[in-house]
Amino acid sequence: MSMEDQKEHIMPLQVIKRMENLKLSENDLLWPEKCEEEICSLFLNCDVEDHKKQALFTGNTAGELNAFLLKHAGMTVLVQSREVFIDETILVPDYTFLKGESTILRGGGKTGVVFYLAGRNHASVTGFTIDGNFLYGIYISDSRDIMVCGNTFRHIARKPVTVTGNSARIMVCGCVFEENGQGGIQINGNAADVLIEGNVIEGSQCSDNWSAGIVLTANGIPDTAGDRNGDSCLNITMDRERMLYDMLSAPCRIVMRNNIISHNNSSGIYCFGPYMVYITHNQIVGNDKEGICLDFGTLGGYAAYNDVMRNGGRTRQTDRDLEHDFVLEIGRLEDGSSPAKLPGISIDNSAYNMIYNNRIEGNFGSGVKMVRTGIRNIISTNIINGNNQGQNSRFHFFGIELANTAADFVEAGMDYRPDYENIICRNMITGRHYAGVFLAEEVYMNDLFDNVILDASEWSMECISRMKNNTLNNLSQVPSRGIPLSAASFEAVFVPGMVPVEI
Repeated sequence: MSMEDQKEHIMPLQVIKRMENLKLSENDLLWPEKCEEEICSLFLNCDVEDHKKQALFTGNTAGELNAFLLKHAGMTVLVQSREVFIDETILVPDYTFLKGESTILRGGGKTGVVFYLAGRNHASVTGFTIDGNFLYGIYISDSRDIMVCGNTFRHIARKPVTVTGNSARIMVCGCVFEENGQGGIQINGNAADVLIEGNVIEGSQCSDNWSAGIVLTANGIPDTAGDRNGDSCLNITMDRERMLYDMLSAPCRIVMRNNIISHNNSSGIYCFGPYMVYITHNQIVGNDKEGICLDFGTLGGYAAYNDVMRNGGRTRQTDRDLEHDFVLEIGRLEDGSSPAKLPGISIDNSAYNMIYNNRIEGNFGSGVKMVRTGIRNIISTNIINGNNQGQNSRFHFFGIELANTAADFVEAGMDYRPDYENIICRNMITGRHYAGVFLAEEVYMNDLFDNVILDASEWSMECISRMKNNTLNNLSQVPSRGIPLSAASFEAVFVPGMVPVEI
């Protein structure tokens, strides 16, 4: 864009103002692989507990274990009991490494938090199975150098793992999350330098955005310090009057790699305003909402080398769930699902994200969708195949969609603008999408080049924007509508009913 156009269209946007307030530059966001490697290098020498003195615990209650930990702080404590009854929250001291030997932790549901680490340094919790109607599994606040590895979490009513406050260098690796109430892992506050690797997160029950398999959120939640019985609800209540650019306390430098996140009733990964987030080599499959959602001010997200497949069907949501998402009134299909399907990857009020070299296949409501106000994102070198699985009498879907979705109500905290200055290049878009690429009303100065679009049912590309967008060297055996497949610059003049442009 010209400087005049940038001042009109780009600079007033809240996501751009937020970037300025966070003191982020474009250069901070343009080298994701280098940043991911740098973060992961912080965890290369984590197994220091193997060099510590060991103490053996053989008791049967959490109360006994807490007393034992006080006497053996700074050591590796091996829990050899087959089962431990959780009659109180377990408090892990500094420089203490707590290891279960496939130890099962059970309780009557009266204890809200099983493990609590507040203001701790250099501690770990490994080798436990937490199975029961606890509110929270492990709660970490204002702590550093913490490892949560090789644990299993089942039937936790709310959050199995929560990291909050000014926590740093946190590792959650090799854990299994099965059939929990509100997702698997939640990161919020100013948590930074977090590695989430090699976990399996399946079958979470709730469908709101805050119950995704992994949640990164800049929206605050109350701390449970002094409230380890869970009387303070950690559910997030969104402040709809807070401006996006004022959200300066947010997770950053988060790596999520080599995880399996599948068949959750919400999204696979939900990002509400984090920045410098790296999502790589994951399998994100069969989640009822989006596979990956980069929402509400997410900056510098990097989603690469992931399998994002069969997400967004909305087959398991209740009437209350659909009402909360403003789609109940459109009814249901014969199979009981909502006709309002969701994409494999969505971007909304977010900027400088890269969607690179993923396999995005068989999703119900488009492959990649910029819902509104997607700014300077790159979608490149992806295989995008057959993401119109949810086509029905009311809706059809696309391979890549630059949308400008109208809102049911306007919130002060976000913008309702089109998509500007995005790059869509070198993608292989195949399968029976309604159109391989769609450009909605008023999207402006987006660059589309070197894409191959095959087998779309109606159009290779469809454009209903009257604004200028650039298109070059796109190939297809299917005609385009409202925009040529290749032209150095193109200002659309499409209006409904016009004769399609065929290239």
